[in-house]
Amino acid sequence: MRIAFFHRIFAICLLLLCSWSIGAPLSYSNIKSLYKEGEFDKMKVTLETFLKQSGNTAQTNDKIFAYKYLGVAYAAEPISYPIAESYFFQLFELAPNAYISDLYVSSAVKSLFEKTKERFIRENLEIKEYDEFGNLRVHATPGNGPANNPPKKDTLIKPDARKHPDPASNPGKSPARNTKIRVWPWVLGISTIAAVGGFWWYSNQKKSSKENVIPVNP
Repeated sequence: MRIAFFHRIFAICLLLLCSWSIGAPLSYSNIKSLYKEGEFDKMKVTLETFLKQSGNTAQTNDKIFAYKYLGVAYAAEPISYPIAESYFFQLFELAPNAYISDLYVSSAVKSLFEKTKERFIRENLEIKEYDEFGNLRVHATPGNGPANNPPKKDTLIKPDARKHPDPASNPGKSPARNTKIRVWPWVLGISTIAAVGGFWWYSNQKKSSKENVIPVNP
């Protein structure tokens, strides 16, 4: 009886200990302290243990934080570059705009980070456009994009243009406009002729008045 009771108590304590260790939150300050002190091995063990124990229950920000620091830690040595790239890939899947400028890394680590980011973007585009067999996906078929399907001619007309159409495009108003344009030469010609005629008449009147004057001898 005592042995069975002891086994039950031990099992309960073990279960509580496991649940506590699994649900323990990630200490950002502790990881940052280890990073500043250069204790990369301890930092790796702490972060990888957290990810393993938490699994899918880990918060997104915790995963981003862990992937970021693990990637930088493994990128410190060329021999572990593949592991660093793996963690950086997982980082970009959760945070495509992630950066490591706040960690003040070396140029080699920064270069590996940027190359991994470019590779991630390029491979994501390939996956979206082609399936695993290299066939173009249905939604990525050429000719379905906006560049190959320009809007209809009617959609290119502004709303204000529909309310106030161009008079030249209205056949009902074209003759009136043309008539007005043709009247102007006639008006100008008649005005010119009238001015010339008036000047000629005035000149003749003045000339005749001079001829009719009778000279008076003193």
